[in-house]
Amino acid sequence: MFEHAIYSVISPEAASSILWRDGTKAQEAANSMKITAQDMLRFGVIDQILKEPSGGAHRDPAAMISATGDAIAEAFNDLRNLDADGIRQQRRQKFLDIGRKLADRLAPWLRSPARHPIRSPPNGAYFADRSIWPQLGPDPVFKLC
Repeated sequence: MFEHAIYSVISPEAASSILWRDGTKAQEAANSMKITAQDMLRFGVIDQILKEPSGGAHRDPAAMISATGDAIAEAFNDLRNLDADGIRQQRRQKFLDIGRKLADRLAPWLRSPARHPIRSPPNGAYFADRSIWPQLGPDPVFKLC
């Protein structure tokens, strides 16, 4: 992933509109969403960050194309000695590790009734009572990452 790229399924502006019903809090949403290359590397979503030239990748497209090609070749080279089952197992393990990293960050929040007032409502329906959501602000999952 390029050093200054972001990875997200929703724009910070859209997330801000959903979370706070206010599109002007996009910067706060972006910080909470943890969408930078550094965040993705820490979570194990990506394997490598490609350094960009000063001013961004568009300043030297040839160098960035070459660096990208080298990174892809290196990734393929790492897979060269694995059979199909080995590749599937490695990929499965990668996704399990991503989930474990997130679960480790969530564990204290999920265990603490003070930090998670809607963990065990009387009817046992998790997150069913949306009236309490505004008290939590942006999704607490993002705050813990």
